[in-house]
Amino acid sequence: MIIIGSKIYQCLRLMERSTRKFQQHFNLVILSFQMDIKITYMSGAGNLFSVIDNRNYNLSKYLLEKLAPKFCSARIPTEGLLAINKSDSLDFDADFYNPDGSSGVMCGNGGRCSVLFAGKYNFFDNLDKNFIEFSMAGEIYKAKLENDIVSLYMPPPIEISTNIRIDEDFFSGITDYINVNSDHIVFNYSKINKEENFFDFDLVGFAKPLRYLEKLFPRGVNVNVYYIDNQNNIHLRTYERGVEGETGACGTGATSTAISIAISGIDKFPIEIIPKSKKNLRIDCVGHFPSGIENMILQGTAEIIGIDLLSVNIEELK
Repeated sequence: MIIIGSKIYQCLRLMERSTRKFQQHFNLVILSFQMDIKITYMSGAGNLFSVIDNRNYNLSKYLLEKLAPKFCSARIPTEGLLAINKSDSLDFDADFYNPDGSSGVMCGNGGRCSVLFAGKYNFFDNLDKNFIEFSMAGEIYKAKLENDIVSLYMPPPIEISTNIRIDEDFFSGITDYINVNSDHIVFNYSKINKEENFFDFDLVGFAKPLRYLEKLFPRGVNVNVYYIDNQNNIHLRTYERGVEGETGACGTGATSTAISIAISGIDKFPIEIIPKSKKNLRIDCVGHFPSGIENMILQGTAEIIGIDLLSVNIEELK
């Protein structure tokens, strides 16, 4: 019986390898043909996305990873690719890809744009339903859609770790680490730089070595720096992993920053965040904070800002 079981296992492994090779070959064959793909450009509070209705193309994740750099650097450069798919059990499924093709993390503003897109293009029938449900990055999310305002209900944070000490040649100080299905660290600007104007501060130079600090953040990390002005307005700048630069806004970054601010006692929910785009995001908490969080709510505008038709071919992707 052991010998037979071993042979069966070897056969299954061989079939698995053959299937994988066939899938890769099949993907390359598909891409060897010219395809015209409709791109919808969207803004989620100034966070820009290229969005496709994947019901029309049925592109695999392998192909979308390959195509993301092209789709994010077209007529309107964007900070991520969203592929909206039909779902058998939810209103829709959404896949998010960074401009470098990496995936597997939650994108808050991308999720909000996905809801507006799915509503406009009839992924679900009842626009007045209480909650819209969809999946992204292995989690199920709920949202409310009211005209161009989308409120995204996120599950409780996976991890909140405060006052993490960083002692490196390039920086010495403390940060808060928040994982909302996307890894973030948060800094209060007044504690890292009191001389330079916040809006002129070299965020990329500051953030890049922290983003790759693997001994503390093995998956890499997004870097958020906030500043409270003399009218108690909270301004936020975010360096995003996968974009490898500063973005106009970051929904999970704003959520993580609001959590850090609330834990420090600087402010209470709901918390208004002003990103680089100047299009405000409102973050609220359902349940008892921080030990009994039921949902984090990310609310802001979402809009379509353009449409394009892109031709793709495998030769262009080599």
